Amino acid sequence: MYSKNTSDKQYVLNMPQLHVGGLYENWLLKELGDVHWLMMSNCLNVNSDEVRDSHGERLYASFVRLRWDSSDCLRTFKENEKVSLHSELSFYGDKMFFSNAVVTGEEKVINASLFSVFSARMDGDNNQLEKRGVSLDKVSKSGACLTLPAFAKEYLEFKAALFSQAGTAGSRKLTLNGEEFSFSDNVIYEKEYVVDVYDDMNGVGLLYFASYPKINDKCERSYFRDRIPGHLPDWVLSGSSIARDVLYFGNANIDEVLIYKLNSFSFTDENDLKISSSLYRKADGQLIARIFTVKHVLPEVADVLLKRADEGLSHYKELSVEDTPRFMKNSTYGKAVPGSDRQPVGLQIEKSEGESIQHDRLNKIIISFISQIIEVDGIKEHTDLTGLGVESIIIMELSEYLNREYDFRSKPDKLYGYKTISEITGYLLKDAIL
Repeated sequence: MYSKNTSDKQYVLNMPQLHVGGLYENWLLKELGDVHWLMMSNCLNVNSDEVRDSHGERLYASFVRLRWDSSDCLRTFKENEKVSLHSELSFYGDKMFFSNAVVTGEEKVINASLFSVFSARMDGDNNQLEKRGVSLDKVSKSGACLTLPAFAKEYLEFKAALFSQAGTAGSRKLTLNGEEFSFSDNVIYEKEYVVDVYDDMNGVGLLYFASYPKINDKCERSYFRDRIPGHLPDWVLSGSSIARDVLYFGNANIDEVLIYKLNSFSFTDENDLKISSSLYRKADGQLIARIFTVKHVLPEVADVLLKRADEGLSHYKELSVEDTPRFMKNSTYGKAVPGSDRQPVGLQIEKSEGESIQHDRLNKIIISFISQIIEVDGIKEHTDLTGLGVESIIIMELSEYLNREYDFRSKPDKLYGYKTISEITGYLLKDAIL
């Protein structure tokens, strides 16, 4: 059953939903993605193949982050088990959509969050996806997030750190299922993988978001399988996922070669293994995903791996006390933020009538807008915005805001190369003012 912003579905687990290792994660992710996309289409009042931008260009929902964690590993889901799926949709601006889902089985629960943006494919190349927005004129505001959700803000911060020339990713931490992960560039093992048109692509010819974890696990299996004696169960049976967080940064074409890199792994207790890995395109070296996983390992296999310290495991008891961060949080758009000097965008600044906007005034307008979105105080005109997680989605929102409220004629692609407020202001006053 679907409404504009919610969905409820019931299943009985059988062969399509199951895998040799229990509940089939690939099926689960495809189902979560399908429900997300259908709720988006219903919210926009169009069929999925009719979602287009203002120029009539076909738009696709590109997932940029997926996170799920379960009260028990996927191995525990069994044939003929009854499962329910409840999903809720929300959105921020006209480019970012979110769904939070709860999958309930017999004495176990999976919580999942998905974050997508709209993209258009340039010249038929999956490696050239450009972010776009859609018209929300006919959309109910009941699902609108009035401030940038924490789930998205964290993604933008991670992305900025990973692609920063200053190399700040090493200091970042991601928490999943109560375990803390670092963004290590260490490489324990790597393997090539050729994208399979029959197995990895979706119906519009893009690398399916649900395929990234599957590709990851295929390559991961080749590493651990070689380290487990033949009399013990295969890795696909030995290690069952209990949580996953995927940060997406790119796509790939049919038959393109990917490089899987195993960055780190360690036991957090006797049987739970946390694994950090990456996927790259071989041709241009582009990072297209960072993947963080927690798996429950069979005791007899865990014992063997713990004895193989010289082959990759360096820390066996790395306990974390930090809680998993919230996916979403209540917003206060239109209100001053308690304990902060930020004022709400849209209420602080009024449009000037009949006078030019001076450099310092425009700086303040842009600082106020960006500070409110990313919820960061102390931004100055020469602050490096890339280090704060300000990337193309936020720049597009800024451009649209300035054009709408102050009659500029700015173009987002012209703003992408500027790293500070002062640089953006200089461009606007020189080339984009009426």
